Amino acid sequence: MIKLLVSDIDGTIFDHTVGVPKENVDALINLQESNVKLVLASGRAIPAMLEIAEKIKLKVFGGYIIASNGAEVLDLAKGEFIHQLLIPLDVLKELYLFCINNNLFFSCVQNDVLYYSYYDQAIEHEKYHGNFKIKQINHVNDIKLDSPKCSVNIAIDSDTKAMDEFEHRFNSVVSIERLMPWYMDVQCIGQSKKLGLEKLCEHLSINLNQVAAIGDGVNDKTMLESVGLSASLLNSNEHVLNIVDHIMPSAKDAGVAHFAKLILKQNAL
Repeated sequence: MIKLLVSDIDGTIFDHTVGVPKENVDALINLQESNVKLVLASGRAIPAMLEIAEKIKLKVFGGYIIASNGAEVLDLAKGEFIHQLLIPLDVLKELYLFCINNNLFFSCVQNDVLYYSYYDQAIEHEKYHGNFKIKQINHVNDIKLDSPKCSVNIAIDSDTKAMDEFEHRFNSVVSIERLMPWYMDVQCIGQSKKLGLEKLCEHLSINLNQVAAIGDGVNDKTMLESVGLSASLLNSNEHVLNIVDHIMPSAKDAGVAHFAKLILKQNAL
């Protein structure tokens, strides 16, 4: 019996050309009405997840958010953190200074504000689609708080040498998700979607075998490997496609809805 469904957002429940397909919304509401709890798990920070959470009535049905690749696990209905581990302020400043000195673009979350060193397409996307206020960093001391995540990137197709140097220098200090050669998410050391899910399951007294999960990227892989039922979508990362139980239609074609219906059928047996 599946008691919990965990879904990635970008490239999974959400497609950047069509948004969240209505079929996904309807299927996920139906799944929650059948008493399967729903979890949104993303590299996004919490503010960038709330619009989709509202669309699928996550708070109404008592669902959960795993944000910043596992650094924060939130009980949305209660507004309480089940798990939270932030990058310390002194580490954030060190990361920022390295980026500035090596022509890398840096951004970090400070409550509901996204602080950034350089305005590019990534920041523009967060401004218009991530539910963030934004503010430019003019000096290292503009960063004042610990943070659940930061991001480091360069222009697409630029030389990745400085990105490689960042990863080599800090991979023992922070947890780095190199999502693309030109973009990485950074969290406190040891954080992952899998760890966030383990914290949530421990809180709910649910076994991982009672969890289904769907995702498309390398930051989903360990989570997908750990659950009782896993799925990915057409055109997902090949390393993910090779380890899941089921391959669903693309995000644009509401693959999550197909997986939700499969769970309902399996639970009915």
